[in-house]
Amino acid sequence: MRRDKKALQRRFRGASRSHSRFWSVFARNSVEFIIKGFKPVIRYKGWIPTGERSMIQTIVVKLALKLGAGSLLGVAAMSCMAVNPSPTHSTPLSIEALFDHCRLPAHCSGPLACDGSVVTVWGYLDQANSFDKRRHPNLPYEKFKLVDHDGRSVEVWPQAADNRAIFDQLVLHPTGKVMVTGRLKGVRLPTGGGCAYGVKVLIDDVSQLAFD
Repeated sequence: MRRDKKALQRRFRGASRSHSRFWSVFARNSVEFIIKGFKPVIRYKGWIPTGERSMIQTIVVKLALKLGAGSLLGVAAMSCMAVNPSPTHSTPLSIEALFDHCRLPAHCSGPLACDGSVVTVWGYLDQANSFDKRRHPNLPYEKFKLVDHDGRSVEVWPQAADNRAIFDQLVLHPTGKVMVTGRLKGVRLPTGGGCAYGVKVLIDDVSQLAFD
């Protein structure tokens, strides 16, 4: 057991220096833990928001060095699931259904019913309202808009430091359904001297997009 623990420590030190497979699993949306020489091989897939990754890396490595490889895999999976809640609805929501889920329109006097929940919503890309920093370098944000056939719309705001892969996929799929899985954020909108809630969808990885 002591020999296995020392071997595991050497592997993690090497991974830290070379940014090898162990670290890369946290940098992409499909997470796969494979530690050669230890059985069984266990895989876990899920979404880790960008802001959570460095914290999870530190916690998992410290626990791994104390508990060993098998425990690492279990702890890592639990950590991922803790920050990656499943969508509230099992099927994708239309924009109309999303507004019903959020009880919109809603007045700003109280909290938005759906704020912070994770959903999959589908719509059609509004090509005139897609803004990335390669084409609009002076903008302080990046976003695109989904619309339906009845004039409803919802904005999607990519939050990663580099969102080029997201907008590349939108360019490749200008028509057809776009499905986005992300976290909902309430937006306060001025309305003739008053205030009403809107909602936007936050994402940080291209794998949160799907096309039909």
